[in-house]
Amino acid sequence: MAIKDDHETMENPDCMGWEELARCHQDPVGPAKESLGDRPREGVAGVQFPGAVPVRSAFSLPQALVGLKKWTDPGVMYERNILLGPDDDQALQLAETIRNQLVDTYKCLYPLMEAREQEVYRDQSFFAENHVAQGVDEDVDLDEDSS
Repeated sequence: MAIKDDHETMENPDCMGWEELARCHQDPVGPAKESLGDRPREGVAGVQFPGAVPVRSAFSLPQALVGLKKWTDPGVMYERNILLGPDDDQALQLAETIRNQLVDTYKCLYPLMEAREQEVYRDQSFFAENHVAQGVDEDVDLDEDSS
């Protein structure tokens, strides 16, 4: 979905504006509207998921993608120009560097997200019965629907 030249309005007029979307990523809370303008599920709008752990990038472009920086920010424009510029090798190197930094950050934060979610939901936690087998000899039982 694109943002219009006014840096506030989204291309779909039924969607939330830029500032509203940015707030969802900054806090982080559920949006008042889904991406196509539909109402979110009950209990989502304005509520922070207990396991929410923001995965922040050191780079500017990923921050712009989630509304943490404006597209007119000099760092965003610099990285955008590299990615869309004539030097494919430089663009691929930057994309790989950004990707690696985000993946490494996600891997570091995942245990924290899992612990927070389990602390709040306990037996109802997504992770309560969804752990991968720990040992080589341990079998994983499939649900009847999965067989």
